[in-house]
Amino acid sequence: MKIRKATRRDISRLVELWWELQVQYFSYDLPYYRNKSKAACFRLCQKRLEKYFQDPNVILLVAQQGSAVIGFVIGEVLPRSNYHRVETYGDVGPLGVAAGWRRQRIGTRLMQALEKEFRRRQVRLAQLYVDRRNHPALGFYRRRGFDERMVHLIKWL
Repeated sequence: MKIRKATRRDISRLVELWWELQVQYFSYDLPYYRNKSKAACFRLCQKRLEKYFQDPNVILLVAQQGSAVIGFVIGEVLPRSNYHRVETYGDVGPLGVAAGWRRQRIGTRLMQALEKEFRRRQVRLAQLYVDRRNHPALGFYRRRGFDERMVHLIKWL
Protein backbone atom coordinates (compact mmCIF):
# COMPACT_ATOMS: atom_id res chain seq x y z
CA MET A 1 0.00 0.00 0.00
CA LYS A 2 1.30 3.43 -0.90
CA ILE A 3 0.21 6.99 -0.25
CA ARG A 4 0.44 9.40 -3.17
CA LYS A 5 -0.93 12.68 -4.43
CA ALA A 6 -4.29 12.28 -6.12
CA THR A 7 -4.68 12.96 -9.83
CA ARG A 8 -7.70 13.85 -11.90
CA ARG A 9 -7.88 10.21 -12.98
CA ASP A 10 -8.82 9.40 -9.38
CA ILE A 11 -11.89 11.65 -9.29
CA SER A 12 -14.57 9.03 -9.99
CA ARG A 13 -13.15 6.72 -7.31
CA LEU A 14 -12.82 9.61 -4.86
CA VAL A 15 -16.49 10.45 -5.41
CA GLU A 16 -17.41 6.82 -4.65
CA LEU A 17 -15.33 6.80 -1.47
CA TRP A 18 -16.74 10.16 -0.41
CA TRP A 19 -20.28 8.83 -0.91
CA GLU A 20 -19.48 5.72 1.14
CA LEU A 21 -18.30 8.03 3.93
CA GLN A 22 -21.37 10.27 3.67
CA VAL A 23 -23.86 7.41 3.71
CA GLN A 24 -22.45 6.34 7.08
CA TYR A 25 -22.97 9.79 8.53
CA PHE A 26 -26.26 10.92 6.98
CA SER A 27 -27.74 11.30 10.43
CA TYR A 28 -25.18 14.00 11.22
CA ASP A 29 -26.10 16.18 8.24
CA LEU A 30 -29.42 14.87 6.97
CA PRO A 31 -30.95 18.33 6.25
CA TYR A 32 -28.27 18.83 3.60
CA TYR A 33 -28.81 15.48 1.88
CA ARG A 34 -32.53 14.81 2.18
CA ASN A 35 -33.47 16.97 -0.81
CA LYS A 36 -30.69 15.78 -3.13
CA SER A 37 -30.48 12.64 -5.20
CA LYS A 38 -27.40 10.45 -5.14
CA ALA A 39 -26.60 11.64 -8.69
CA ALA A 40 -26.86 15.29 -7.61
CA CYS A 41 -24.54 14.64 -4.66
CA PHE A 42 -22.06 12.91 -6.98
CA ARG A 43 -22.08 15.92 -9.33
CA LEU A 44 -21.52 18.33 -6.45
CA CYS A 45 -18.63 16.27 -5.13
CA GLN A 46 -17.05 15.92 -8.56
CA LYS A 47 -17.30 19.67 -9.13
CA ARG A 48 -15.67 20.38 -5.78
CA LEU A 49 -12.86 17.92 -6.46
CA GLU A 50 -12.19 19.56 -9.83
CA LYS A 51 -11.78 22.89 -8.03
CA TYR A 52 -9.42 21.31 -5.50
CA PHE A 53 -7.07 20.24 -8.28
CA GLN A 54 -6.80 23.87 -9.37
CA ASP A 55 -6.02 25.20 -5.89
CA PRO A 56 -2.34 25.03 -4.87
CA ASN A 57 -3.32 25.28 -1.20
CA VAL A 58 -5.30 22.02 -1.30
CA ILE A 59 -3.57 18.74 -0.55
CA LEU A 60 -5.40 15.67 -1.83
CA LEU A 61 -3.78 12.34 -1.00
CA VAL A 62 -4.90 8.81 -1.76
CA ALA A 63 -4.03 5.39 -0.42
CA GLN A 64 -3.50 2.88 -3.20
CA GLN A 65 -3.29 -0.89 -3.00
CA GLY A 66 -2.21 -2.35 -6.33
CA SER A 67 -4.23 -0.37 -8.86
CA ALA A 68 -7.12 0.34 -6.45
CA VAL A 69 -7.60 3.61 -4.58
CA ILE A 70 -8.77 2.54 -1.12
CA GLY A 71 -8.66 5.76 0.87
CA PHE A 72 -8.21 9.51 0.72
CA VAL A 73 -7.66 12.61 2.81
CA ILE A 74 -8.08 16.26 1.89
CA GLY A 75 -6.22 19.09 3.59
CA GLU A 76 -5.92 22.78 2.90
CA VAL A 77 -3.44 25.44 3.97
CA LEU A 78 -5.40 28.51 5.06
CA PRO A 79 -4.49 31.92 6.53
CA ARG A 80 -5.29 32.66 10.15
CA SER A 81 -6.32 36.05 11.42
CA ASN A 82 -3.42 38.24 12.46
CA TYR A 83 -4.07 37.98 16.21
CA HIS A 84 -3.08 34.30 16.29
CA ARG A 85 0.47 33.12 16.91
CA VAL A 86 0.68 31.32 13.58
CA GLU A 87 0.02 32.83 10.15
CA THR A 88 -1.39 29.72 8.49
CA TYR A 89 -3.00 26.51 9.59
CA GLY A 90 -3.77 23.17 8.04
CA ASP A 91 -7.45 22.40 7.74
CA VAL A 92 -8.04 18.65 7.72
CA GLY A 93 -11.04 17.90 5.54
CA PRO A 94 -12.67 14.56 4.94
CA LEU A 95 -10.71 11.35 5.43
CA GLY A 96 -12.20 8.13 4.15
CA VAL A 97 -11.10 4.53 3.84
CA ALA A 98 -13.06 1.91 1.88
CA ALA A 99 -15.10 -0.35 4.14
CA GLY A 100 -13.09 -3.51 3.47
CA TRP A 101 -9.81 -1.76 4.29
CA ARG A 102 -10.62 -0.12 7.62
CA ARG A 103 -8.81 -0.88 10.88
CA GLN A 104 -5.55 -1.54 9.00
CA ARG A 105 -3.84 1.80 9.83
CA ILE A 106 -4.56 3.25 6.38
CA GLY A 107 -6.27 6.30 7.91
CA THR A 108 -3.26 6.73 10.18
CA ARG A 109 -0.87 6.59 7.24
CA LEU A 110 -2.98 9.11 5.32
CA MET A 111 -2.94 11.49 8.31
CA GLN A 112 0.82 11.05 8.74
CA ALA A 113 1.37 11.90 5.07
CA LEU A 114 -0.92 14.94 5.29
CA GLU A 115 0.86 16.19 8.42
CA LYS A 116 4.21 15.69 6.69
CA GLU A 117 3.00 17.80 3.75
CA PHE A 118 1.68 20.47 6.14
CA ARG A 119 5.10 20.63 7.83
CA ARG A 120 6.83 20.83 4.44
CA ARG A 121 4.69 23.89 3.75
CA GLN A 122 5.70 25.44 7.11
CA VAL A 123 2.29 24.79 8.69
CA ARG A 124 2.55 24.25 12.44
CA LEU A 125 -1.11 23.92 13.44
CA ALA A 126 -3.74 21.54 12.10
CA GLN A 127 -7.44 21.67 12.89
CA LEU A 128 -10.57 19.82 11.86
CA TYR A 129 -14.27 19.52 12.51
CA VAL A 130 -15.90 16.30 13.65
CA ASP A 131 -19.49 15.84 14.69
CA ARG A 132 -19.42 15.11 18.39
CA ARG A 133 -21.77 12.15 17.79
CA ASN A 134 -19.17 10.55 15.52
CA HIS A 135 -17.38 8.64 18.27
CA PRO A 136 -15.16 6.51 15.99
CA ALA A 137 -13.76 9.62 14.27
CA LEU A 138 -13.32 11.48 17.57
CA GLY A 139 -11.34 8.56 18.96
CA PHE A 140 -9.26 8.29 15.78
CA TYR A 141 -8.24 11.95 15.86
CA ARG A 142 -7.67 12.06 19.61
CA ARG A 143 -5.32 9.09 19.32
CA ARG A 144 -3.38 11.15 16.80
CA GLY A 145 -2.90 14.06 19.17
CA PHE A 146 -5.86 16.29 18.31
CA ASP A 147 -7.63 17.75 21.28
CA GLU A 148 -10.87 19.63 21.69
CA ARG A 149 -10.30 23.38 22.00
CA MET A 150 -13.50 25.09 20.88
CA VAL A 151 -17.13 24.21 20.44
CA HIS A 152 -18.72 24.86 17.05
CA LEU A 153 -22.43 25.57 17.42
CA ILE A 154 -24.94 25.37 14.57
CA LYS A 155 -28.63 26.03 14.17
CA TRP A 156 -30.68 24.96 11.16
CA LEU A 157 -32.99 27.78 10.04
